[in-house]
Amino acid sequence: PPEVQERINLKKMAQEFEANPQYWLSKAKEANKKDALELFLKFFSKIIPLLRQKKSWQSLFLIAETLHHIKSLRKDILEEIGINDPIAFVWKEQLYLFVRDLLGEKPSVLKGLEGVFSVFGELGLEALFKMLLETKEPSKRKALFELIFEQGEEALERFRSIAQDPTKSAPVQALALQALGRAGDVDDAELVERFLTHSQPELRSEAITALVRIEGEKVLKDIMPLLKDPEPSVRRRVIAVLGGFAHKIKTAREKLQKLVFDQEESPFLRATSLRELESAFWE
Repeated sequence: PPEVQERINLKKMAQEFEANPQYWLSKAKEANKKDALELFLKFFSKIIPLLRQKKSWQSLFLIAETLHHIKSLRKDILEEIGINDPIAFVWKEQLYLFVRDLLGEKPSVLKGLEGVFSVFGELGLEALFKMLLETKEPSKRKALFELIFEQGEEALERFRSIAQDPTKSAPVQALALQALGRAGDVDDAELVERFLTHSQPELRSEAITALVRIEGEKVLKDIMPLLKDPEPSVRRRVIAVLGGFAHKIKTAREKLQKLVFDQEESPFLRATSLRELESAFWE
């Protein structure tokens, strides 16, 4: 039957590509005629699902890199065909599935892609963020976060949007705060400060860490009130920050000393304060 023969032909095409990818990719780059270039784009779009199934990650990224070059190399021909972005044309629905496949691999696989995933551009970011919002497993969500963070300013803009969107889940907004903290842009301080009074303790804690990364010791006056937070994990985060500054800021040391002798504070947090003081003096 025709459909069976088509599957057989596609399998052969994928096998031939895997056997000698550089040959096919160089031919695609050399294609300087409308019909030839369009044929190669269709060829790639046909074999990508099969390469995904075989977990041929290297072949898939080689295709993406080649399409990235073709986008600038054959701009005029692409306009004739009516294709603005060859990566979008070829990958279409496949990129989200590709990210899902990669997420099923070991975290080290995703980590190794941080420097090359940028070839997918805006389409790649959309797929990564879509998967980030859907993923429930913390380890996979964290791996995705690291990959996204490496994509630069466009990724940060999306994290800012997530932080401003109250409909997003607390774990995802916590990652957005982590991203803003790591970026260290002082213009984000006001946005992050709002989370110091958030109803979710996880977000209050992440806001503390992010603000320290953005503003440094200036943040102490803003987080001191959270030493009275009803959630112990939030108070522990403040104590950790005080410990980080205790070796050079007198008020941080004094506050920790006060906590150590506060009979109304829990034994655990008093002990945590003492450990932070010991670490500061040891330094």
